[in-house]
Parts: sequence; structure tokens; C-alpha cells
Amino acid sequence: MTSKAEEKKALLIDKIVTAVGQRLPADVALLAQVFAGQYFTWVSPEDLLDDEPEDLYGAVLAHWNFARRRQPGEVLIRVYNPDFEVHGWRSTHTVVEIVNDDMPFQLDSITMELNRRGLTVHRVIHPLLRLARDPQGYIQTLPPPNGEGGSAEAFMHFEVDRQSDPTFLESLSQNLRRVLDDVRVAVEDWQAMRGRLLEITAGLDSASLPPPARW
Repeated sequence: MTSKAEEKKALLIDKIVTAVGQRLPADVALLAQVFAGQYFTWVSPEDLLDDEPEDLYGAVLAHWNFARRRQPGEVLIRVYNPDFEVHGWRSTHTVVEIVNDDMPFQLDSITMELNRRGLTVHRVIHPLLRLARDPQGYIQTLPPPNGEGGSAEAFMHFEVDRQSDPTFLESLSQNLRRVLDDVRVAVEDWQAMRGRLLEITAGLDSASLPPPARW
């Protein structure tokens, strides 16, 4: 049974999707609408219903524009203070936007780095979307999340305590990139290590081992 909060969230998302369709050029509006509809799917109503629809529209559109061109393996990171005149939306927080290949551990790793820097995380939006891109990296289609086609990409939107020092913002961006580079290396090494461990285990099954020593 759908709760009242879920119903309000669905109406809010419909309003955002409609605004995307009305305001963007026809050649990109449909794709952007699909993106906007999927972007907030897994966010709890409590994390959305107190916000102005215009700001949520701006947030999803900002992430859409940021992600429109990306090559496999490329990490997109942006740390900024949304300003309506510049970015088309506003927030009382500093925002971290990330687009990366889907891989384990990255959400927790980013959260730990933000906390290590003394920042409180006020909101996280973390959809895992399937996108098909052309050879230049531009988004062509968004297959259903559980469907076939495209590749899984992780979108991460964090809102943290507002920071006004440009040096801090740049330092934070660089540290987050380093964290994600470390995660990629760990994930790739883990697969290789697991494969080698399985080879060794298989070899032990058929190996002739000496009998245990008698005391």
C-alpha cells in the first residue's frame, strides 16, 4: 500500500519531469526526462518533500548536464556552491557531484573522506543508472535500470556543510578523486587476487601433501 509520503514524492517527481520536458530543447528533452524520472527513484520522501521543486529541478538538471559526455573509466567530480544565476539552482550546502563507473565500495569511501575532512553529510542521492553512449561519450539512451543495454554508471550527489574557501573546495575535489582512484585499484586487484586464490585452492585439492607430523 502506497503511503501518503510516497504519493507526494511521485507527484513531485512528475512535476520535475514535466518541467524538464517543457524547458529543454526537444532534441534532448525526452532523454533528460527519463533521467530525471530515474534520478530520484530510490530517495526517501523525507529527503525531498521539504525542498522547493525548482531547486530539485535545478539539481537534477545540473547533474544531467555534467554527465552528458563521459568516456568509460573517466571520473567526473565537481565540488561547488550552487548559485541560481550561475547554475540555475540554489542550495544552502556545498554540493559534490560525481559520475563514475559502477563499482563496489565507492559510496562508503567518499562518505568516509567527507567525514574525515570534518564535513557533515546532509543528503545523499545515489542512483545507479544504465546509459548507452556514443563513441564520443554522449548519452544516447537510458535503458530501464533492470533491463539490457548500456553500462551501469554511478551518480553520486552529496550535500555537505557549506564551504566558501576556494582552496578548500579544490583540495576536497582532488582528495575525492584520489579516493576513487584507490577504490578502482583495490577493486581491480581484488578480482585478480581472488582468481589467483582460486587457482591455488584448486591446486591444493589435488596436491600430494605430506602427512601431519606425529608428536
